[in-house]
Amino acid sequence: MKTRDFLRVLRAAGWSPGKTVGSHTKWRCPGDNHSVPVPDGHRMISPGVIRSVAAKIDDCDCTTDTKDEKGASK
Repeated sequence: MKTRDFLRVLRAAGWSPGKTVGSHTKWRCPGDNHSVPVPDGHRMISPGVIRSVAAKIDDCDCTTDTKDEKGASK
């Protein structure tokens, strides 16, 4: 899969880029509880990396609404 297409999937799921070291960027979930390194300095991302990140997205129970509720309650 092309890296650009995969990053669009991550953004659509609510994940945001964090710290970048070399050719990898650490992406964080909407609730900032989970993170996953993505080799976004390459043109293509291997199927194994895609499966790994997809599993993290599925395991993440955070939503953007949860983060907004915390901020609204202050």
